[in-house]
Amino acid sequence: MKKLQILLLLFFGLTFMTSCGDDVDCTDETAIEAEVNPLFDAADAAVDAYNADSSEDNCKALKDAIKDYIDVLEKYEESMKNAFQQKKELIMMTS
Repeated sequence: MKKLQILLLLFFGLTFMTSCGDDVDCTDETAIEAEVNPLFDAADAAVDAYNADSSEDNCKALKDAIKDYIDVLEKYEESMKNAFQQKKELIMMTS
């Protein structure tokens, strides 16, 4: 159950917290996946480790892994908003 709760947290983090800074190319999906996926995998592994052994060390490792994952998602948030707005405007113009 704990794993499901944490995975839901990660999913909602990805869905709702996804910002591109000026130095990030948010059009390169391969690069985004290469940056985000390992952090998701690390968070998932930390969930498994914490479920196996709820020690303070594993708790800290889990918190750190989730923070790293959310931090990288926040890099893409603004870009995702801008891309959505541009697509919406494009649809409105073609309608």
